[in-house]
Order: sequence, then C-alpha cells, then structure tokens
Amino acid sequence: VCSSDLTTKFSFAQRHGYFEAVMDIPVCEKGMWPAFWLLPRTLGWPLHGEIDAPEAIGDGKLYWSTISKAAGRKEETHAITKPSCERGFHAYGVLWRPDRIGFYYDRALVGQAPTPADYTEPMFLLLNLAVGGSWPGEPDPAAKTATMRVRAVRVWDGYR
Repeated sequence: VCSSDLTTKFSFAQRHGYFEAVMDIPVCEKGMWPAFWLLPRTLGWPLHGEIDAPEAIGDGKLYWSTISKAAGRKEETHAITKPSCERGFHAYGVLWRPDRIGFYYDRALVGQAPTPADYTEPMFLLLNLAVGGSWPGEPDPAAKTATMRVRAVRVWDGYR
C-alpha cells in the first residue's frame, strides 16, 4: 500500500546523469518502505530496468540496486549500506553512465554496478513511502504515523 508518492512520470525523464533526492526517510521503522526509484519511461518493468537509489524496509539498511531483464531473465545487482537510525536529511544519489552506475550517500560513493545492456530508455523519478507488504512486513501496530520528508530533488545532465 503506497501512502504517498512524488513522480516525474508525466513531466520528465532522462537517460544518464546524476539523480539526487535530499530526504529524511524511516530507515529503521518496521514495515515502512521508503524508496527513490528510476523507472523507464516506456514502463514494461523490468524490461529497460529499474534503479533503486535506494529503498529501505525498516531493518536499518539501505538497498541500492539495479534490476534488469537484459539476459532474458530478471537479474539484480545490490549494494547494502547501514546508516544511522537517527532521523535527518541525507542526499541519496545515482550517477548513471553508459558503462556503470554509482550509488551515493551524502555524495560519497557507497557502491557501483555495471550498467545493464537493457538500460536504453530515459527514466523518470519516483519517490514513495509504502507501508507493509511481503518484503518489509507489517508495520509495528503501535506506530500511528510515518513520515518521509523530501527537501530537494535534483538532476544533472552531462555525465555521458
């Protein structure tokens, strides 16, 4: 269940560049599933890929990943980081180049992966906070509210 989202699906998509969102997300709140995604404008997921920049499931970890169907089957590459559970704003970024994708936390490189062969379409941005589901599990019954605050979203071109 998605409780809120911000998207550029109908207004903006880009192939390659640096994509960044400055957010305060619930990394350590059970059952909360905040995410910053890049998805292909033509949809048809996972054809043409998905970039998670990152997503969290309330277990105190950030999951940065590329998802691809270039080889005819779903393939994923992950980087997992463990930030502080203290709430606050951080910059989450992805540098998408033709040959590799870098994942950034507060503008420091935390992981990278080769750019999958099917990443040929411009991607739009999606920032959302989902609650519950098969991966994060159900939220703590005592939790009455959850917040994901977005201070800025920035995209730079010129990283070809």
